[in-house]
Amino acid sequence: MKLALIVAASEDSEGRNVIGQNGEIPWRAPGHIGKYKRDMDRFRNLTMNNAIIMGRKTADTFSKPLRGRENIILTRNKEYKREGFKVCNFPEQAIEIASGYSINPFVIGGADIYNLFFDMAGTIEFTKIKEKFNGDSYFPKIDPANWKEEGGEDKEFYSFVTYNRIN
Repeated sequence: MKLALIVAASEDSEGRNVIGQNGEIPWRAPGHIGKYKRDMDRFRNLTMNNAIIMGRKTADTFSKPLRGRENIILTRNKEYKREGFKVCNFPEQAIEIASGYSINPFVIGGADIYNLFFDMAGTIEFTKIKEKFNGDSYFPKIDPANWKEEGGEDKEFYSFVTYNRIN
């Protein structure tokens, strides 16, 4: 199994990888979303027919499970249930469920979940948002000593980059 993290982030004034502000994705605000449609298309294409692992707060942003994927929620709440989603309480459970569905599961957020799985991941599918946004949720720093940039695609408003773990 090859675990991947998939994320879109904007660098803030302090060089941190911003992924959220007050529970929202800053570049999905009115006036911005059209610029980033190809990022959503890329997310859909990469994750389709694979398991996706997310935290409860991320799951709460979806009105229903994302179709064509095994939707797995990792939460500390042992009583939490949600129709159409597999719910687990430990990262190992999420990995076990995901590995039964696909060999390339994706972690899709949020910040706490990315931090839990960061050291387990072999790949990061990263969308670098060129516009600067402030936020209160961050993706971990990608250390070039541990991650090699393996290609990408530069667009007007963002760049797609794939990182593979070196060691």
